[in-house]
Amino acid sequence: MTDNWNGPPNLFAAGGSVIYLAAEPTQVAYVVRAVKATKVAIVAYGVASSAAACQASGAGLAAAGFKVVYTHYKVNYPGTTVGTDVQRMKDAGANFVLSCMDVQSNITMARAIQQYGLKSTQLWFNGNVQATLDQNASLMQGVYFKIQHVPFAAPQSDYPGLKTYLNAMKKYEPKYAEDEVAIQGWESASLFAAGVKAAG
Repeated sequence: MTDNWNGPPNLFAAGGSVIYLAAEPTQVAYVVRAVKATKVAIVAYGVASSAAACQASGAGLAAAGFKVVYTHYKVNYPGTTVGTDVQRMKDAGANFVLSCMDVQSNITMARAIQQYGLKSTQLWFNGNVQATLDQNASLMQGVYFKIQHVPFAAPQSDYPGLKTYLNAMKKYEPKYAEDEVAIQGWESASLFAAGVKAAG
């Protein structure tokens, strides 16, 4: 999930052979405009795989004239202290929250957003884990996801690769069948296997 894959054309990461973080702000801006938000808050863990995408989004949004009113790019994992961030977001008048944290931290944050009465839309770069979302349905109103793979609920007749993935995962690792990290691993392993086969 970091840009250390950039460069050699034969390397591949979960997002492709090139991860171009400068493109992130345009995707976020689309959602910010679509929900008519005016003040953006951004949170991420203090590691490159989390912070880099959110920092790029924050810089790009600010350069494009969006009001970025709160940033915290060094949240300690596992994000149990994000309630403090939510209080600061509310004080800053944020009505849009961008998160580069994992699903558990995002759930903790969503719970704090509800508890403190912060009226905001949320965009999560990570966290589309159906079982967790089902367990926390009351917190999911106004939450959007950046999904970089075919959605797990997509018709398998249209996506044979998804069908192959889900069948294998349900057989060998059913607990992780709809896990975003698992599908990233599958994509990378599948590409590697195809490359080895093509090389003879």
